Amino acid sequence: MRYKFSKKIDPKVGDERVVEKFLLFPKVINEEMRWLETVKILQKYSRKILEIRGEFCCKNKEIFVWKDIRFVDDL
Repeated sequence: MRYKFSKKIDPKVGDERVVEKFLLFPKVINEEMRWLETVKILQKYSRKILEIRGEFCCKNKEIFVWKDIRFVDDL
């Protein structure tokens, strides 16, 4: 097994990246489903608001996630 360490870069909201992975299970993005193949996926870094409900109060928490935008065929 090999692993290459690299510098960690903090992404900013709106940044985009392309990830390559093998889909063992079906994945649907924009009404297109693929599985059992290696795909490239365009992702965008965005913020998401989580609503946390408790017994007596409710809080909003902001988190940042990579959201799948579309499959990329031409790269």
